[in-house]
Amino acid sequence: MEARERRLNTPPTWKSSFMRAALAAAVIFVFVVATTPRKGAVLTALVFAVIAMALYVPAGYYLELTLYRRRQRKKQEADG
Repeated sequence: MEARERRLNTPPTWKSSFMRAALAAAVIFVFVVATTPRKGAVLTALVFAVIAMALYVPAGYYLELTLYRRRQRKKQEADG
């Protein structure tokens, strides 16, 4: 439980958001390549993956930042 508390009380970083977005983009890339039966599947998948990265990095960071701030505020209210 201590490791979980330490993880939840650590502010988010752009690096962690980038890594999560990269994983999601890789999954999207594989999915699009596997489900697109035409010749330009790889290029299409690459475009989708790049767009996903561009959206997921900031969205993930700010979502985690919001959740982190909420947890800190609730923690401070409980302590105070």
